[in-house]
Amino acid sequence: APWLGPAPWFGPAPWPDPAPNGRCPIGFQPGPDGDCIDVDECLGPPPCRPSQDCVNRPGGFECRCPPGYRLLRSECVDEDECSRRWCHHGCANSPGAFACRCQAGFSLGPDGRSCLDVDECSLGAPCAQLCRNNFGSFGCRCRGGFRLSPNGLDCQDVDECAGGAGALCQHRCQNSPGSFSCLCPPGYTAHGAHCQDRDECQDGSHGCRGSQRCINTFGGHRCAPRQPC
Repeated sequence: APWLGPAPWFGPAPWPDPAPNGRCPIGFQPGPDGDCIDVDECLGPPPCRPSQDCVNRPGGFECRCPPGYRLLRSECVDEDECSRRWCHHGCANSPGAFACRCQAGFSLGPDGRSCLDVDECSLGAPCAQLCRNNFGSFGCRCRGGFRLSPNGLDCQDVDECAGGAGALCQHRCQNSPGSFSCLCPPGYTAHGAHCQDRDECQDGSHGCRGSQRCINTFGGHRCAPRQPC
């Protein structure tokens, strides 16, 4: 974390030049021309603690703490960046640093602070059929003829025929994955949910001989002798 606010520097303000009576204040020394020049305390015995950086100032010096720490009296103490609420979701402080964390369904943004929604559907969410992204999560859906399983991921076939054939079909209902079909008895053809008599005499499937004539009946037909002219 950045070092916030300058630490106090030690020593009086610069003494006006030239030095009165040849004397200089603390932090300055007489120069070749009799002026008072600044003493760089950072070049001598280290005035700061080993973990601190020394910065020379006119008439004094400043002890600076490394990033993530702040000066408290003469000590560098860890700065709790999490207390500043920089992070969007969660924050984990550590000595001299911090890290932002995001809740499940989010990922850390490029700024290291924001939490962005994760599109689980585009990343291959484990939905059996359809996937819908939600803010911080996702939901699975099923196509027509299926319903969502208790685990929220798989799709189970809906048995439309379980309610009874009469509810959907005139004769017999046959279930199939995701759908159903209506079946009719021999001699009838299915038209949607209804059964319509098949005219074998018209479609040529009657099998009557040339000396016979075909008579259509409900669900079948019969062959009868032709009447003599």
